[in-house]
Amino acid sequence: MRESFFKSLVCALIAVSACGVPPEEEQLKQEQVGQLQSALTYGNWVWGGPRSGSFVTGVHFGTGQFLHSCRAPYAGALHVGKVWEGECHIPYATYNVHLSPFETLHSLPRSNPKWVASNAWTSPPSNAVKGGQDGDESQLICSFGYVDGVHPGKLWRNVCYIAWADQAIASNFYNVLVD
Repeated sequence: MRESFFKSLVCALIAVSACGVPPEEEQLKQEQVGQLQSALTYGNWVWGGPRSGSFVTGVHFGTGQFLHSCRAPYAGALHVGKVWEGECHIPYATYNVHLSPFETLHSLPRSNPKWVASNAWTSPPSNAVKGGQDGDESQLICSFGYVDGVHPGKLWRNVCYIAWADQAIASNFYNVLVD
């Protein structure tokens, strides 16, 4: 009984896909994705993990594995994160939340992407790539080097957040993806 209670609490707090999602919740999740995506039309996002030719936004130094930006609905918003071990890992509050289903950034319309160095005390470039939305605030795609690689994440309120290990890591110095 106690183990069941803790599992349900963890599932409720962090939406762990291994906990199993009732069909009606899955349908609601798909409807939320559709509503949130209608506000975001920039870039070619595809369901599921990276495919051949998917846009690379980071690298894990230890394994040499390329990292890709992803997005998924969580807590009423569409969050940007990175694909790792078949799930979209998003930084949320102080946690690394693992989500599925998700979309992966496949390509950009202008095909002239580059990273621009930025920091928390300057405004993001006007051509920064929008990947997510939280209320009326856009989440831009950012990255910074941390411990074992260059990790893609989300720029929110001029701070770049990445999901790493079991936590969200913030940096005031980062790169912003522009196109």
